[in-house]
Amino acid sequence: MMSALRASLQHRTPPPEVTLRQALEVGVPLDEVLATVVNGYGHWTVGEKEHTIIALDAALETARFLGHDKALLPLAVALMRLPF
Repeated sequence: MMSALRASLQHRTPPPEVTLRQALEVGVPLDEVLATVVNGYGHWTVGEKEHTIIALDAALETARFLGHDKALLPLAVALMRLPF
């Protein structure tokens, strides 16, 4: 499941929101899902796409705060808004 999420984050097919939902539904721990999302965009450097990094960080923190059952919405919205 996590390899499918990594692939969809990288290639956008299927949309990451779909594999993100599937990962959460099958019970993948939220911290593992969040780490996969961060690793998917961890190659960015400071100063590169800062507004997107800030928005993604806010979504990750919101998801962590809401917990496993309610994490999908902030993560899906953030991933849909990424410019790539």
